[in-house]
Amino acid sequence: MYSELVRVGVAIESKRTTLVGLLVREFDINPAQKKILNKDIESLSLSDLTKGLNYRTSRQAIIDRLFPNKEKQPKEQDFQKQFEAVFEREGVNLTEEQKQGVMRLLASDRVSEQDIEGVSEYFKGKEEKQLLVKYFLPTTTLQRLQDLDIISEAAVHKYIRECVKKQFTGKTFSIDEEAIRDIDPNDIILPTKLLPETDLDKLLKG
Repeated sequence: MYSELVRVGVAIESKRTTLVGLLVREFDINPAQKKILNKDIESLSLSDLTKGLNYRTSRQAIIDRLFPNKEKQPKEQDFQKQFEAVFEREGVNLTEEQKQGVMRLLASDRVSEQDIEGVSEYFKGKEEKQLLVKYFLPTTTLQRLQDLDIISEAAVHKYIRECVKKQFTGKTFSIDEEAIRDIDPNDIILPTKLLPETDLDKLLKG
């Protein structure tokens, strides 16, 4: 029971934080709307948080439920324009083939590493491919990073320990190492934009 409390608590907090970040990134949310969003996200179950992280339609459903008035509802960001603007700042104009590849990703409810890999063949530069990962694979898990040898098992354990420490600061019980080992690294979510470029390359190659 004790280990389960720690495991679920850390997983929920990690997914809450990441889900709010995704929604703010994908929709034009003002400060007042963000307060409503934060309060609602705190009430979601671990299962609903996972769905929200995995599927674009689930995130849209959260927006529809919280802000049913379509006229005042936060508008979805135009990622195609944003994506093209990033390249334009670097003096690169997307070809029609590249635009079609991006549109396939934008139309997908859930983008996988394989989807990005299929589109990345249209992009020659390493920086361009890294942008694909940041835009269309905005999150990853500690387990995935360990599987790709991006971080070590010891580093995973240390990161989880810090998450636990942050989550349960001020609690009357102490957290032992066994409880930390019981936490699934798949439940700890990280934004890919924080990864160094070399690690983004590894993630893209799978």
